[in-house]
Amino acid sequence: MRARNKKEKHIYHLRDQQKSLTDKQKAWGYKRLNNYVVFRYSRHVCTECGYKWQGDTEVTRKNNGCSCPKCNKELKYVALDNSSEEFVKLFSIVKVFKGFQVIRNFEFYKRVFRSGENRTSVAEVSQTWIDTDGKITYLRLNRAGNWNSCWSYHSGLEVRGNNANGYYPNSAELGMRDNQDGVYPGMKILPMFKLRGAKYISGISIVSLFEGLLKDTLTETLLKVKQYGLLQFRVHSPHRSEELKRHIMIALRHSYVVHDPMLWDDYISFMKELGKDVFNPKYLLPENLKEAHNEAHRLVEIQRDRIHAEQLEEKLKDSKEKARQLAITRRKRKKLKGFLLKARGVVARPLITKTDFKKEGKAMNHCVADYEIKPNVLVFSVSVNGTHLETTEFCLAKEKVLQSRGYDNDPSNYHNMIVKTIEKNKQKILKQIS
Repeated sequence: MRARNKKEKHIYHLRDQQKSLTDKQKAWGYKRLNNYVVFRYSRHVCTECGYKWQGDTEVTRKNNGCSCPKCNKELKYVALDNSSEEFVKLFSIVKVFKGFQVIRNFEFYKRVFRSGENRTSVAEVSQTWIDTDGKITYLRLNRAGNWNSCWSYHSGLEVRGNNANGYYPNSAELGMRDNQDGVYPGMKILPMFKLRGAKYISGISIVSLFEGLLKDTLTETLLKVKQYGLLQFRVHSPHRSEELKRHIMIALRHSYVVHDPMLWDDYISFMKELGKDVFNPKYLLPENLKEAHNEAHRLVEIQRDRIHAEQLEEKLKDSKEKARQLAITRRKRKKLKGFLLKARGVVARPLITKTDFKKEGKAMNHCVADYEIKPNVLVFSVSVNGTHLETTEFCLAKEKVLQSRGYDNDPSNYHNMIVKTIEKNKQKILKQIS
């Protein structure tokens, strides 16, 4: 994407002045890519030096690794389903450059083979530039997909926005993705971030931390009181943490340390479901969070089972009541056998059996066949001057016509007359079924 304004042109100019990684920086990154041992039958292969030796595969699996007899490096066991496996980590270099806070993100890549060979590479995949006014500009490579390592390495670092290619749903995930594996030692930060206490904390994205410090004071507070669990939750799940902001403030006032915010979030949800006051420290700040969480979960499961059982019982009662009402309605329909309601050329013949309902539905091309199992209604097949025109539903509870439908559910020309005639003579119907 081309630079759209003077600021972006300036950042592009500064981008071109960035130096490549030094050998020391590359060595630091590669050192943090795990060394691996792979098996070829009972033979061990070190992916660092390529040395091969016979070893006890079961012991190596159990210990999840071993030491190489030749280079003495600690090796992590990896099972290769294919002939090779790739590993990717992302590291950041944080510095100040020409008045900007710059975070450069590098992808270190390693592919190991069963033969013991390994291939490595490193590429700069994104940059974050923050000016002294707190405005953020993101530069990154284009993406060729949504997998972990799908950068288009020849696309160039350009301004692509915070939601480029539909990959980053929000800045927090951007930060987690770009800084997930560490920051090169000796990072430099702007004075405005120093005043807020900014520093690298393992597991917390530098990009997301800087964004949080610029947006709200809660991030700064959590950083300064060393509530790193809640801080990670705040910068990586900003929307959910905003919903729990009042709960977090209560925890801070009572000097309550939350080591596992996700577990605490679940616990609060359980207590809400149990109808507890989650703003009361008695319920909000348990002495042992894990035990309180498990107990709350047990009570919630009991409550859910009870509610489910009550719902099933209610459905069963409704079903029994419906069956009783339907049996009564069918008995009343049988009393209408041979009955015809005749008035002003209108002849209404009651539908009694399932066969009657099916024939009527087929003749009139509508769904009256389903009404045979509907309680408290009588259904009539209505003709006018010898022509079959409509099907009429009469409600016993309300003692009125609910609906009258012609062919394909359309009203006939005699619709109003049919409805008025049946309602005017409803006492004859009610007398017949009494």
